[in-house]
Amino acid sequence: MRDEKDWAAKAALADAKGNTALMVAARKGEAAKVAKLLPWSKPDEINVDGQTALMLACKKGRAECAKLLAPASDVNRLDILGDTALIWALRAGSDACARTLLDDPRTNVSQQGSHRHSALIEAIRAAGKDGDQALVREIFLRGDASALMARGSKSTALMCAAYEGSLECVALMASACDPKTTDIGGASAIDLAARCGHWECVDFLAHRSDPERVEKYFKQGGSAKMPLWASRHAREEARQIWAGLDLAEGDNKGNEGGADSRSTRDAPRRI
Repeated sequence: MRDEKDWAAKAALADAKGNTALMVAARKGEAAKVAKLLPWSKPDEINVDGQTALMLACKKGRAECAKLLAPASDVNRLDILGDTALIWALRAGSDACARTLLDDPRTNVSQQGSHRHSALIEAIRAAGKDGDQALVREIFLRGDASALMARGSKSTALMCAAYEGSLECVALMASACDPKTTDIGGASAIDLAARCGHWECVDFLAHRSDPERVEKYFKQGGSAKMPLWASRHAREEARQIWAGLDLAEGDNKGNEGGADSRSTRDAPRRI
């Protein structure tokens, strides 16, 4: 009985920023303390940043704590930035925390977070070029159309995948996103892949978005070893061949100079 009173008293404590004993234990990864404090705490209580104990556990990649907290918490609660526990888990690169949340049927994978990025876009960024794409595939299949767009920058999940350079992820996102869509800066997924030197992604997207133009490029002398969207240091003749193509007897020039001219901008930017 005395022990229970002690834990109840500890659960009632909070620091100046509103962090309760449960939040501190979750952030530090002290699973045994979390288990003791949980019956005497309010799991959805928030600190000054609007974050719950579950969010703090996911933010730090504390998988055991997240597993204890998730069933008792509102998994879709938003902090002051608009982020969910799932978004924090993906941003932290914690597959284990993300898996705990994805196994919960209550989790809304399409919720937009800070910078108006969805969990899908955060998963793509976390996986990068060579990482495991399993979480990306699952979130993609479970999400709705809103998960495909980062509303603030008008970037799509395909653009993010192209920037990161995973051909597997690009192929998956291309099944739902238009490769010709441009972001707020006028760049398409092909432009972003080219700026980062992901030429396999460039070739895949070019063939998917404009196969007739690609075929004509090679017929008129374009090198099969030359990226379709050349960087400023690449061979000038390849760019000239691509930009000079005239499809449909001159009435399909809408793409001339578009992606090519954008590809000469300076450094790539994070989307």
